[in-house]
Amino acid sequence: MRIASQPRAAKVVVLVAISLTGLVGVSAIAVDGGLLQDERRRAQAGADAAAMAAAEDLYVNYLTNFGTDPSNTAQISALANAAVNGYSNDGVRSIVTVNIPPLSGPYTGQVSYVEVIIQYNQPRGFSSIFGNGDIPVKARAVARGYWSQLRDGILVLDPTGSGSLSAGGNGAMTLIGAATGPTTRVLVDSNSSMAVVVNGGGALTAPEYDITGVPGTSVVGNSTIVGTIDSGTPPTPDPLAYLPEPDPTTVVGGKKTHVAGNGNKTITLYPGVYVGGIQVTGGANLVLMPGIYYMQGGGFAFSGTGSLYASGVMIYNALPATATPSAFRAGLTYT
Repeated sequence: MRIASQPRAAKVVVLVAISLTGLVGVSAIAVDGGLLQDERRRAQAGADAAAMAAAEDLYVNYLTNFGTDPSNTAQISALANAAVNGYSNDGVRSIVTVNIPPLSGPYTGQVSYVEVIIQYNQPRGFSSIFGNGDIPVKARAVARGYWSQLRDGILVLDPTGSGSLSAGGNGAMTLIGAATGPTTRVLVDSNSSMAVVVNGGGALTAPEYDITGVPGTSVVGNSTIVGTIDSGTPPTPDPLAYLPEPDPTTVVGGKKTHVAGNGNKTITLYPGVYVGGIQVTGGANLVLMPGIYYMQGGGFAFSGTGSLYASGVMIYNALPATATPSAFRAGLTYT
């Protein structure tokens, strides 16, 4: 017996059509969503870099503009940096907005701050089945470029030395803190447990001491250290490492002879290249006028009961011809 077959309903076609819609939607989330996340990271990196470029310009011109951008040089720096990173500010694919000072957020209207907003219009891929037009991706960064008051009243760079800062022989050092602003400090970059040594009736007085070593101090006999001591602080890099070595042939003042002063008198010196260095002892008072003092052999030494006055002074102690930087230490000794 033969049985005639029944015609099949088109259910499979309907199920496939419904499934394809879901599959395309998942693909849109996976592909377009991944592209958006990647572009969001790129835009944020670009905004960060552009804001830092503008902040650097504000910093460099701070003494002239005091955190403002009257000539738009900071804005130009931000836009140029953004363009290098792929955001040309063409108004169609990317839009870069630079606000100095910021127009939104907690630093709104504050000088020395810069706000950079990058918008990138991401073309649609699979998600075009759900809508038309590009998808905007935004990133925002804020940076600051200004001059602040330096906390370091005295900075001793001697990574491992014992007694990097020392006072003895009834010598005394007093660091006066600023009347306003952050606390002035003595920073000793030495990991020795005796980075600061005070003996023989010496005395150190300062608002704060930041010492890399632990405990970092050694006080013997009737000597004293007055001030808050914070030991175990992170090592401090040389803040002047970016400066080139002074050229003795161009130092203002030219070459000068070796100075060796003592007795109860006042010695006033001017910038220049001191062949043989400067050594002052006894009760002599030493006054250094502003500028660069280049020690060409002999170094700089001051000891005794006199006083040292120096403002706006840089003392550069040139290495001997046979010495190496690792063998040359820069400690401070008061006697």
